[in-house]
Amino acid sequence: MKNESCLRNGARIIFFGTLLAVSLMLVPTSDAKKQPSNDPFEAFTSEKFDREQTMVLNLKKGVGSSGYYLLHSLNQTRQMMEDIDKAIKQAEAVDRTFAKSRGKPDSRFLERAQLKMIRARETAQQLETHLQEAFYDLKKDIEDTIAFDEGRRKN
Repeated sequence: MKNESCLRNGARIIFFGTLLAVSLMLVPTSDAKKQPSNDPFEAFTSEKFDREQTMVLNLKKGVGSSGYYLLHSLNQTRQMMEDIDKAIKQAEAVDRTFAKSRGKPDSRFLERAQLKMIRARETAQQLETHLQEAFYDLKKDIEDTIAFDEGRRKN
């Protein structure tokens, strides 16, 4: 009983020691060079923004921003299209099997439902396109707005 307790304590010590060592390896040192950013607003970040400019910049990224909701909706739309594709394939397979079992292999009993699913898939594709365009337009409008405002402030 006592040996089991010692083994557990030893295992915990080893585990937490390893965890501490890995954590310390991940802590950046002061000598670490900053990685270059792909952010198009990198040039703007050296300047101070007023409250309104910061609000405009925050529309693009961050949880709860317009850009976040557009990208989240885009991911949900892609998942929806995958699910609709699965539903279409499943209905086709069941329809073929059912028709074959009834001795009418050329009949399509679920055709109307399949057509509705195909139409839903096409609508989801259009939604995906609109969401992508909305996100890219939002990013472009933010860049243009900040650039215009900065140019106006300097003059």
